[in-house]
Amino acid sequence: MSEINLLETPIRYGPGERPLYELINLWAYEVLTYRDIALGEGGHNPRNRWAQDFVGALHIRQAIGRAVSESDLARLPVLQAVDTLHLQSTEPDDKRVLRLLEPYYDQFISNPSWWWWTRFPSTGAVFEEAVGMK
Repeated sequence: MSEINLLETPIRYGPGERPLYELINLWAYEVLTYRDIALGEGGHNPRNRWAQDFVGALHIRQAIGRAVSESDLARLPVLQAVDTLHLQSTEPDDKRVLRLLEPYYDQFISNPSWWWWTRFPSTGAVFEEAVGMK
């Protein structure tokens, strides 16, 4: 399968399907938005993004992760770049903050391939809101 065909692959997300490239674009937008909010850059209003929105972004990555094999991932440098940015803009969720926000957290972290469920912002409005929930 060519990279173009791979990117056009319909992926189940929510009540329907979307092409893989749309989900990668959504994931990139979310990662960049949360990074900018944590850094206080980009002109984003941090009160327009909440901890549950961050969890929603992880569900976008989850849909991608369920559909894209490790061998396909190597053929998607854009997704690799966005994942790297997510890793750089978050910290290990040692306090298990996501457990408070996601009912299926234990199921998600049981799969080591789904590493995005082990990361959380360490600064910014999303972090402050989640820590306030504890």
